[in-house]
Amino acid sequence: MQPLHQHGDAAPYIPDRALVEEALTLIARHGAEAWRHAAAAASESRVQGNIVRFCRLRTLERLIAALADVPHARH
Repeated sequence: MQPLHQHGDAAPYIPDRALVEEALTLIARHGAEAWRHAAAAASESRVQGNIVRFCRLRTLERLIAALADVPHARH
């Protein structure tokens, strides 16, 4: 699984403070691999048909990739 790619050097969309706190918590627990946890949760939400949660978790994945400076997260 690869992290979602950023478009150029554009900053990820941050809808609210809670998303930043969630990203920082996952990074603290899992380091640079935190995006994988967000991606897995997003995939599960999609399978369950929870599109709102799916979109939020994809945004979380992008934010984690940017904050953790994940290789290949930007092109």
